[in-house]
Amino acid sequence: MQHILWPLFISRPYSAIRKYPLRITSAYFAIIMSVTLTRDEVAKHNTEEDIWTIIDHKVYDLTDFIDAHPGGSVVLAQVAGTDSTEAFYNLHRHEILQRYSSLCLGEVEGEKSEVIDPQPGDLSQVPYAEPLWLKPESASPYYKDSHRRLQKALRKFVDTHVTPEARQKEDDG
Repeated sequence: MQHILWPLFISRPYSAIRKYPLRITSAYFAIIMSVTLTRDEVAKHNTEEDIWTIIDHKVYDLTDFIDAHPGGSVVLAQVAGTDSTEAFYNLHRHEILQRYSSLCLGEVEGEKSEVIDPQPGDLSQVPYAEPLWLKPESASPYYKDSHRRLQKALRKFVDTHVTPEARQKEDDG
């Protein structure tokens, strides 16, 4: 799926731009410029050949992802052109959005994302996803702040260096 970008920064006459627009994929479109879209614009992209959806006030173009989606194409076709935030978070962790951030086209006009992206080394906010001794409010005669600092430093190292390389190797096959 390709979208048309009318680049104002290219030194061509307007008639040439209109006749021969620059065609780029949605991933490059999001990189080049910060895009603000309306819910009505998203609603127009509701076919299997053109699937846009809103998750946490951000617009995602899932057209090229439809064949790779583990849940199948039917699931994505059902949410095409709609706000699928609740349906997404019922089945997925937020980290999935970070992994596929290249599919994000921009934000919905007048709305801001409500979910805070976790930073490398941060503890999970999911209840009981972390050992209780890691929580700052936890008191333990065995685990001290030095243990928590060491764990945070190790987690930050893994999140920053090991995980991206592992994902790259996974993508390369």
